[in-house]
Parts: sequence; C-alpha cells; structure tokens
Amino acid sequence: MKQEYIYLNPPNGGMELFQGVKRYVEFYNNQRRHQSMEDLTPNEVFYQSNKKVS
Repeated sequence: MKQEYIYLNPPNGGMELFQGVKRYVEFYNNQRRHQSMEDLTPNEVFYQSNKKVS
C-alpha cells in the first residue's frame, strides 16, 4: 500500500489519508486481479472458499 498508493499520492491531512486508504483497500479487494490467485480478486477467492465450507 505504501509503494502503490501513499508514496505516489501524499495526503494533505489525516482525513485525506483515511479516505484515500479506504478507496485503495476497496480497489485492492474488489478490482485488482492477483496473479498468485489465478487472476482473481481477494474477495472472489474469499467467497469461493466460503462456499466450499458451507
């Protein structure tokens, strides 16, 4: 997160940092595909594994 978001977009205050980190985490978990997870997002992997357990 520091290299991909915070260093590239230095915030001007605490609220801006909070909102930016929140947006980045939502992007990372819902949209960003991960090669190590067979090009799925973390949420897709999480919900697939929960369906198998239920």
